[in-house]
Order: sequence, then C-alpha cells, then structure tokens
Amino acid sequence: MRTLKKVYQDWRDRLAAEANQQLTAQAARQAPSQQADVTVAFSKSVSVFYASIRANVRSAEMAGDATAVAFWAGREAVFSETLQAANLAALRARRAVGGDRIAPAAGQEPRQMEVGQ
Repeated sequence: MRTLKKVYQDWRDRLAAEANQQLTAQAARQAPSQQADVTVAFSKSVSVFYASIRANVRSAEMAGDATAVAFWAGREAVFSETLQAANLAALRARRAVGGDRIAPAAGQEPRQMEVGQ
C-alpha cells in the first residue's frame, strides 16, 4: 500500500515532468534569437571589488564618518566610470569588426547599433 507521502511525491514528479515537456515544446516552437547579448559580464573579482567599495560607503555612512563617505563615494564614482568606459570600448570594438547590426524584433527592420561618444 502506498503512503500519502509517496502519492504526493509521484504527483509532484508527474507535474514537474509535464511542465518540463510543455516548456521544452514551447522553446522549440520559438524562433531562435539573432540578437547579440552585449551585456557586460565582469569577472567575479571585479564584482566583489565593486561590492566591497559600496560596502565601505555604507559602513562609513552608518558610522557617521563624512570624510570616509566622501572618500569611498569618490572611489565608487571612479570605478563606475571605469566600468562604463570598458562597456563602451567593448561596443566600439564590436562595431569595428562589423558587428554593428542589431537583429530586428518581429516585424521590424534591422538597424544600426547606436554607440555614444
């Protein structure tokens, strides 16, 4: 005789399998995207470093140390500008090798990628 726990587990597993089949079928029906992901994904080290700067700003704020807040906020601003410059350089490098066409959304014409100065 099956226990209530076993009946629940079987039911849950069957629902998960059905959901997986539905999602797989849906993904297969969708046209593959031709868009390039130009999201910047910095290494974990860079992300941790940036988070530590922000944590130092917060710690200084909590301690009421205006000098330290100004120092760390300045470092955060410089680092943010550096990350943005790196992102812009990546976009420009992509454009330089001919990757400046943006794939259209459904029903739209292809267009040039716009990169700021």
